[in-house]
Amino acid sequence: MRDRREVERIPCAGWLEYRLQDAVAGQIMDISKLGIGFVGALPAGVGDTLELVLMNRNVVVQGSVRHIRLGHDERFRIGVKFAREEEDLASVLLEMAT
Repeated sequence: MRDRREVERIPCAGWLEYRLQDAVAGQIMDISKLGIGFVGALPAGVGDTLELVLMNRNVVVQGSVRHIRLGHDERFRIGVKFAREEEDLASVLLEMAT
């Protein structure tokens, strides 16, 4: 795991729904082809703070959990509200995908 002091923390934003499967607390895991990872312990519930790390950048985005649901495919779907506008997160993800 990378030294967290080297990771730039920025506010990022919008609603982001993603899947967690076989998550292990304290590990970074890939959750999409865009290289978004999960950092730290699994959030316990709504209102908890969540950190995502952009795997190919030294950037961590922070947000608060808005909902946690178990989908039909038995994967958790977690809605996260971030501090900045939705288009900010979309532009970060688009930049990473290119």
